[in-house]
Order: sequence, then structure tokens, then C-alpha cells
Amino acid sequence: MCGIAGWVSYDGDLRSHQDVITRMTKTMARRGPDAGGVWIDRHVGLGHRRLAVIDLAGGVQPMQAEELGQTTVSLTTSWSCVRN
Repeated sequence: MCGIAGWVSYDGDLRSHQDVITRMTKTMARRGPDAGGVWIDRHVGLGHRRLAVIDLAGGVQPMQAEELGQTTVSLTTSWSCVRN
């Protein structure tokens, strides 16, 4: 079972709170003991813990799409952790 954490705030810059997002994500280590990742931008922080059952090499999350060196999209999902 994977775990997802997130924080959205338009009142401040979440990049200065990376420690909080990281701690939120670490609380789910038992749900996803195989890997973890954090992505933070100004108004959004995402955390993911992964139980690697399938797609061992391609399932690193949160995932980003970039254009011209800028992240345009970041996402995390638990779908890839439980699909057959």
C-alpha cells in the first residue's frame, strides 16, 4: 500500500517548509517502505511513500513533467502501487 501527503497554501512559500513535508511523508514509511519522494514548489508540496510491488524501475514519485527547464506538472498517485 502506498501513501500520499500534500499541502497547498497560497498564503506563503512552501519551499521554506521542506522539513514539514518531509516529516509528513516519513510518517507513512510503514505504508511504503521501499521508496519515498518529496516535491515542493511555491504553493504546493507533495510527498509519496512507495511499496514496490510492480514496475520497480519506473515508479519513482512524485513525477514531474518539465518544459524549458521548468516543472510544468507534478503528480503522485497510489494507482501504480495497486494495479494488477
